[in-house]
Amino acid sequence: MKFNKSKAKHRLDKLFSNYIHNREHETCQMCGKKTGRMNTSHNISRSCLALRWHDLNASLLCYRCHTHFWHSNPLIGAKWFVDKYGQERINYLIKESELPYTFTEAEYLRLLIKYEK
Repeated sequence: MKFNKSKAKHRLDKLFSNYIHNREHETCQMCGKKTGRMNTSHNISRSCLALRWHDLNASLLCYRCHTHFWHSNPLIGAKWFVDKYGQERINYLIKESELPYTFTEAEYLRLLIKYEK
């Protein structure tokens, strides 16, 4: 079977989101809410392929925190992020996001295996 990068990305997005939901125990990391719609929130945009499925680049946020704080009031979101995870994590993510990166078929398959567990 021929490798399909588009299908692999779509599958990885679903698996990664499930991984974050399970890791965070379906709890909003900003307000502590445990019910309602939860979103996997990327700190550096998903368009940055190097960090799209990196577990340090995502948190689980309820719909309200994700839209009201993370997207609509980014300075409040940034302050929360530094308070919760530290400046070192931001520095690491920014550094990684600036590196040119292209996934090989083997790397897609490695990530699929990692997040299917």
